[in-house]
Amino acid sequence: MRALSVVWKKGLLGVSALALILFVSSRGEASVPIVIVDVTGGDLDASRVREAVGRELGAQAIGADDPRAASASGRIAIDTRGATLTVTYRRMGAPEGETIARSIELPSSTERAESSAVILAGNVARDEASDLLAAMRRRASKERAPRIGAVVLRPLSPPAPEQEKLATLEGQVSAYEKGAKDYRETVAQIVRLRHEAKKKEILAGMDCELAIEKAELVRARAVAIKRLEELLAKYEGQELPELDDAKGRLAALYAERARSEAATSVTPSCDRRSRR
Repeated sequence: MRALSVVWKKGLLGVSALALILFVSSRGEASVPIVIVDVTGGDLDASRVREAVGRELGAQAIGADDPRAASASGRIAIDTRGATLTVTYRRMGAPEGETIARSIELPSSTERAESSAVILAGNVARDEASDLLAAMRRRASKERAPRIGAVVLRPLSPPAPEQEKLATLEGQVSAYEKGAKDYRETVAQIVRLRHEAKKKEILAGMDCELAIEKAELVRARAVAIKRLEELLAKYEGQELPELDDAKGRLAALYAERARSEAATSVTPSCDRRSRR
């Protein structure tokens, strides 16, 4: 008798579990929306496009002749006649004026045409769903608004002292932001001016070094000319090969001095101390 009772209980549990599974399965299938998808014109594969639209929308995409069409929530029409791809969507029971349509130029390849049709179908269906959700949110917010008679209860504004504190804090924040901006601009200007001053100082030092080197060159050339002139004056009238070489060098120094004097240049006012 006890064994029979155990078998009966196990059988009852099994039947209950099976019923629960069938109930959950039926609820899961019922929770998935159903959309009718019509594909007309062109070379599009209707079954493949319908399946892709179903994946895109997370719904069951069926044909108009399917027995489940009576419980469909909307209808999508994909038309590829001519050189235009047109996709329309209308909720079941909605008037013709509420139809949403999208049209683009029909792609040249069938694969691209099917992909574009699926994208447009998702676009028009989501537009319709967003409008519906917005209307539902507005209706729910109106229903949630607490009413006493015909008066709607609204949240109270903060008391006056709190508003004054808030205004004071906002003023302090604005002053801080302005001060921080002015500080950044001042620091940037100081860095820029210091950079320019350092640049001018370095360039002035280089000009001074160049002027000093030029002055040294002028003095060395003058000394060389003077000594060559003294040498030629001392041995004047003698035929020595060294004198011919000295005359050539003296002529070159004369020409170099003439070019240097002809060139106009501004020599900076600096002394040897600036070379440090």
